[in-house]
Amino acid sequence: MEITIRRYTDSDWVPVCTVILHTVYKVFPKDQPRKAISIYESQFHPIKGAARKDMQTRGRVTFVACKGKKIIGVIRGRPGARIGQLYVAEVFQGKGVGRALLHTFFIYSKKKGERIGRVRATRSAVPFYQKVGFRRVGGIRRGKDFIYQPMRIVLS
Repeated sequence: MEITIRRYTDSDWVPVCTVILHTVYKVFPKDQPRKAISIYESQFHPIKGAARKDMQTRGRVTFVACKGKKIIGVIRGRPGARIGQLYVAEVFQGKGVGRALLHTFFIYSKKKGERIGRVRATRSAVPFYQKVGFRRVGGIRRGKDFIYQPMRIVLS
């Protein structure tokens, strides 16, 4: 499957919200407290989402994966090679889209001098991150609003 990875632009907001929220609605009910879903709904609402202004500010970077003109995945990270969000539309999962987004983010992070990639993975995302080389750091944590597994990878 041929995909293109590019930097996020403001015109990508609605399709990015769609990819994120569809995945959240599918995965979070079995993985996260209800409050976590509410937070994502407020952050990534297509009309009034609070995260819109932060997609590329304060050192954050966002890349989108496209098949043709359709956005099928998104990765959003911040300084320190920290992955904030990585979502792929369900029909494209298992086809290398997430791996391609990670690769692009890691190239960007290495150019910024980073050596270690980090993520707070949902429990259901841990197997994916392990497949691409991440290792668990400690056990499952319960944050204020989310349940996550800290993970890291050496950027080579």
